[in-house]
Amino acid sequence: MPEHTAASGFGEALSAIASAVEAEEGPMTERKRRIVEAAVTAFAEHGYEATSTAEIARRADVAEATIFRHFGSKKDLLLRLVRPLADHVLVPAAIEELAVIRQGGAGFREIATAVLTSRIAFADRYAPLLRIIAQELPLRPELQAIFFSSGLRHAVEHLRGVFAELVAAGEIRGDIQPERMFRWFASLIVGYGAMRAMVPPGTFDDASEIDAIVDFMLRGVQP
Repeated sequence: MPEHTAASGFGEALSAIASAVEAEEGPMTERKRRIVEAAVTAFAEHGYEATSTAEIARRADVAEATIFRHFGSKKDLLLRLVRPLADHVLVPAAIEELAVIRQGGAGFREIATAVLTSRIAFADRYAPLLRIIAQELPLRPELQAIFFSSGLRHAVEHLRGVFAELVAAGEIRGDIQPERMFRWFASLIVGYGAMRAMVPPGTFDDASEIDAIVDFMLRGVQP
């Protein structure tokens, strides 16, 4: 039995990532699925550079040549794990989520709270692959290109419309560019997620922390 299925504890994330790859490339054979799951697990545990294709093959219980038959190289394997997550999960989910929230006439506080809550849940679910991305994104232009692709630009354009509605409703300032608001908001999400990942589970009360973060966004630090 392949080692990664018993040792990783990443079951839900592995299944979701494999489904995203299938959405991009079509149905996978059992061997290809094992390679995908073994690669995610090994990259997350040891980092991309420290993981060899021989190690992935051992975990997946396949010959190393099988990896190269399905994926041209280790770098190709990494990119074909990350791109489906961005294209079929991360960006579409964020856009759909905002649309659903706005249908109910939610204000900025409700929108920010809902988005923060769902992004933290997303980070928990996809922790193995997000750990790889966090390690490799600053070093690899190919990954940066994926995350700053047309999909992300489409998400920002969607946010622009949401911000325009909130400005018209008098809920947020009209002199802040949507791209800048996006950067600030993303920084708060990533920063809290990073701090949360460095302490024992349960140290932070997510609900109260999210409420405080949203309050900070609305009021700043002035008395």
